[in-house]
Amino acid sequence: MATSSWGTSADFDAVLIFSQFEKVYRAVSATAFIGGGKMAQAIISGLVKSGRDTSSLFVADVAENVLQSCGTMLPKENLFSSSKEMLCDFDEGTVVLAIKPQNLADIQDELQLLDSDKHALISILAGIKTQKLEAMVREGVSVIRVMPNTPALVGKGISVLSAGGNANASHLAEAKSILESVGSVIELGEDHMDAVTAVSGSGPAYFFSLIKHLVDAGCDQGLPPDVSMTLALSTAAGASELACQAVREDGQTLSELINAVSSKGGTTEAALKVFVSGEFDKLVLNAVGAAAKRSKELGE
Repeated sequence: MATSSWGTSADFDAVLIFSQFEKVYRAVSATAFIGGGKMAQAIISGLVKSGRDTSSLFVADVAENVLQSCGTMLPKENLFSSSKEMLCDFDEGTVVLAIKPQNLADIQDELQLLDSDKHALISILAGIKTQKLEAMVREGVSVIRVMPNTPALVGKGISVLSAGGNANASHLAEAKSILESVGSVIELGEDHMDAVTAVSGSGPAYFFSLIKHLVDAGCDQGLPPDVSMTLALSTAAGASELACQAVREDGQTLSELINAVSSKGGTTEAALKVFVSGEFDKLVLNAVGAAAKRSKELGE
């Protein structure tokens, strides 16, 4: 076997392979966020907690207070007030688009800086289709559309992703790795994304609204506000955990769980009859339908 002054050709091959692997690893592990709001911060926090090197995470946002918040997790030199400046320095990796959908046109020039050989784009913009984003970036750039939700702030999020035409298995694996740092991830076809947005994307607000009304109702029945809040929050947390275990692990249905609480002629039945007479089911259907409709409108 041929040798050199520092070792064998096998040694050289090993070093070369390691060098190539290291380059690929750096490429997929570097992540830059355009927009540093609550969801971006939740993902950054999750990545840091999962062991990502903070030197590989970057944020651009026009709001100084947002950068200050991100600065509690990342080095100062990784914070930018200009997304163009950040992307000019971002050689390889994944770019997460985390601005408001209405502001997408403002960064069209910046998106042209992405290179199909070096970058992939993850969008968490509600309603914006991969096809629209693919038309805004250079040909061949991978685009993955994601709908996360705010429980990601406590590591309990559920994110749904849809791959664009240029996204390959490696791009999807990296997107899942990023999102799994803040919860669970599932993959669906993009034709489901408006419904996903309406159910899980907006869904936390529905539950918060129900909790709020339950607290108000408790106060109306004479409970002290702090007690009513404690009862409502504890009930929501416990009911959610019970539902997850019963449905996923025990194979029970939600109807069975409802019936387990509701006895004939009892207090729960009396309350549920009010839900039925008030057409609570139609109210939820209409609310989710309105959210899905708005998601479609944002993508037009």
